[in-house]
Amino acid sequence: PERQTVWREMDLTGLTLAFQDVLKRSRNRTKVIIRESTSIPERIAQIAKIMKVGELTEFASIMSEEADRSEIITTFIALLELARLKKLKIYQNETFGSIYLTLTDAVDELDPALMTGFQYNNAKSIEEMAVHG
Repeated sequence: PERQTVWREMDLTGLTLAFQDVLKRSRNRTKVIIRESTSIPERIAQIAKIMKVGELTEFASIMSEEADRSEIITTFIALLELARLKKLKIYQNETFGSIYLTLTDAVDELDPALMTGFQYNNAKSIEEMAVHG
């Protein structure tokens, strides 16, 4: 008999812990690549292209192996904003297990004016604020 996986909706603490893990792994890679930073609305649009409404998408699949700290932070904020707007649900079937995301509604027509859950436009602004107060 086939076992059915039971998915529990995950809280933001679990998502935060997963991002901390990704950030720790990114610190261990040494590289210098200068590229333009992606804004949070742009990252939301990229995520919307990767994911399909109603389908589970593994969290790891939306992060590239080459993601730098700025990209990781921007992705985290984009996911938090989608969750705040009730466009994204976060699931996990066991503690420390893989994290899955699902879009609850299409975001391609999401009005950027609704994206007010963040003060800064990109991760570089957030990092600068953290460093300079």
